[in-house]
Amino acid sequence: MTSVPWTLFAIGTEAILLFSIGLATATVGFWITRIAELQNITEDAARTAAQYPLALYPKWLQSLLLVVVPVGFVSYVPSLYIVRGEYGVWLLAGTALAALLCLAGSLAFWRYGLTKY
Repeated sequence: MTSVPWTLFAIGTEAILLFSIGLATATVGFWITRIAELQNITEDAARTAAQYPLALYPKWLQSLLLVVVPVGFVSYVPSLYIVRGEYGVWLLAGTALAALLCLAGSLAFWRYGLTKY
């Protein structure tokens, strides 16, 4: 078992990841005015996919959920460390790095969208 600070750290990185996905989806609204269906795909479906272990999905979908829409980092990857203690603190550091990269990318995309508004 891990300590409470690491659990809170994981929750913070998960929140950043979900915010980044939502911001990137909202940015698409600069070009496509009706994004409700896109939000369903990227946010609701992503949260649903994050509820289950990545090992249940085929390899191609695991890659998609870790790279394209990184919801694998939202619950599954941190839980490997928090529940099982697998891979050490570096696993949480990798999750934080993924969250920061997603945040930077979505903010850059948002700024680009503002210039086209």
